[in-house]
Formats: sequence, structure tokens, C-alpha cells
Amino acid sequence: MDTPANVPNPTIVSGSVVCTDTNLNLTDMNTDIAPQLLAHLFNWGLFGVLSVQVYLYYVAFPHDPRGLKSVVAAIFLLELTQTILLTHDAFRVYASGWGNTADLDSMGLYWFSIPVLGGLISALTQLFYAWRIHMLSGSYWAAGVISVVAVAQGVNEIYDGVLCLKTGSFSQCLHGDVLLL
Repeated sequence: MDTPANVPNPTIVSGSVVCTDTNLNLTDMNTDIAPQLLAHLFNWGLFGVLSVQVYLYYVAFPHDPRGLKSVVAAIFLLELTQTILLTHDAFRVYASGWGNTADLDSMGLYWFSIPVLGGLISALTQLFYAWRIHMLSGSYWAAGVISVVAVAQGVNEIYDGVLCLKTGSFSQCLHGDVLLL
């Protein structure tokens, strides 16, 4: 069996494939693989729901201010980007790199698509809700607290993404000095 130059030669140990440069065992990783695959499938399903919601928003509220429509479009485009990047990594792990524990352990683009984009999307959404709460209630306090929490959470997620990028693998994130919040 030929392996690419950048992938270590696997070693067969009692019927399971083990990479020589990691301590990962594919048989033991089955408990990690299934939830990750389900997460990718749920992401696609929820992206479909979001697409319908965005369409219905534009149909139901054609006279909303351009700024509101721009926020909705920006969040939708960020979600689209996140789904594309997650699909890229899912294909890398479950198709082109199937059976290669180095690919399974590799961070790939997850460092950007999950914490960084997820943090930006949720912070934008929460800031939008804070603005709506301020507009409906007139309260600066409630909107201010929500805004501070949203920005702090978004900054923390970007920081988590940078830490994940520096580690380069899931095993280092789980067993190293990185604390994922």
C-alpha cells in the first residue's frame, strides 16, 4: 500500500490502524468519530432551516431598512462560509483521509470554522438582539449587559481559535495546555 510522503506509514496492531507518530488508535476513536459526523449532518440540516428563514424574512419584510437586511445577509454569508469550511474538513476526515488517524487528529480548518466563525456569528446575532431590546424597551442597561457579554464571548472564541491553530491537533487540545471554553 502506497502512502503519500507527508503521511506517516501506519502500523497494524491487533486489527486496528495506528499511526506511528501519534498515540491515537482508530478503534478507540470510534466514540469521537460518530458525534463529529452527526455534528456535520446537523450543521447541514440547520443550515437548510436558516436558508428558509432568511428567504422568508426577505419575502415578509421587503421594506425593512437596508441596515437590517445587511446584518441578516452578513450573518447568512458567515454561516455559509462556516458550512463550506466544515464540509471541507468532513470530506478530509471521512472520505479522502478515511482510516488515517493523523487526518482524524489534524485540526485542519476546524480552528477557524468552529471557534472563530462561530464566535463572530454569535456575537453579531447577540449584538443585533441587544439593539432590538434597546429599541423595544428603551433600556440601555439590558442592552449594555448583553452587548458586553456578546463582545467578551466573541473575543474569547477568537482567542480559542488561535490556541487551536497553534496546537495543530485535537489530541494536543484535549491533553495539552489548551483549555477550550
